[in-house]
Amino acid sequence: MTREECIARYRAEELRSRTGATVTMLSKLKDAKYREEYGLYLAEGVKLAEEALTAGMEMEMLFVSEDGLHSERILACLDAADAKRIPIKLATAEVFEKAATEKAPQGIIAVLHRRKTEEPFRDPEARYFLLDTIQDPGNLGTILRSAVAFGADGLILCGCADPTGPKTVRASMGALFRCPVQITKDLGETIRQLQKDGHRVLAAALGENSLCAGQAELQKNDCVIIGNEGHGVSQDNIDLCDGVIRIPMQAVTESLNASVAASVLLWEYYRTFGV
Repeated sequence: MTREECIARYRAEELRSRTGATVTMLSKLKDAKYREEYGLYLAEGVKLAEEALTAGMEMEMLFVSEDGLHSERILACLDAADAKRIPIKLATAEVFEKAATEKAPQGIIAVLHRRKTEEPFRDPEARYFLLDTIQDPGNLGTILRSAVAFGADGLILCGCADPTGPKTVRASMGALFRCPVQITKDLGETIRQLQKDGHRVLAAALGENSLCAGQAELQKNDCVIIGNEGHGVSQDNIDLCDGVIRIPMQAVTESLNASVAASVLLWEYYRTFGV
């Protein structure tokens, strides 16, 4: 498809200046401060654009490079966006690169609305995973993928990386669009509320009298806390929990990466109870 055909078919707005208001705004969305200010974030690449459209995410615009008009998958995204009356912005490759977060841009970025702050999760039958200061965006994105794959009902984040940051969104491979996320500033209070609602809250950690994943009797609505990459779940939060759960492993290995540990425990609950 040519530039002219795209403009005519999709009523696309042409952006040809790197200093224009829209392009400047999009480039700012790489920064958490501006994602908060504008209430928007970027999902870059064909796979994420497809996932966002399929999941019915609220989309501000679809930002496309002229170079991307040769891709059948991008053209399919444009058709889907047009059917939903989502504005399409068309840019030259040079202008597109200013907003792109990848070194080798794929030619399409979905600009999505951040979900409004949700009410605290209060389903007593649900299974939530809590993340205590997970700082690495890649780890957070991987945990999101595992949470969707293994049927968690939601993630509760405290002091973690921004789930709408470019690296997290990319690592989640679209799982962010399908996994409810609650952000809390007080994990201790959240633990206490979950317990009041009938959940058993377990910390993934080593400790005396710990439950052993794969051997211990689990409860379907258990909520498990995964801790920081460096120091694990804080002791204050462990003290509030109903118990500790550990993953059995050979003695030569002290611990697992946070996202790996989360995936193992998510799988164990899925294996035991299903979705």
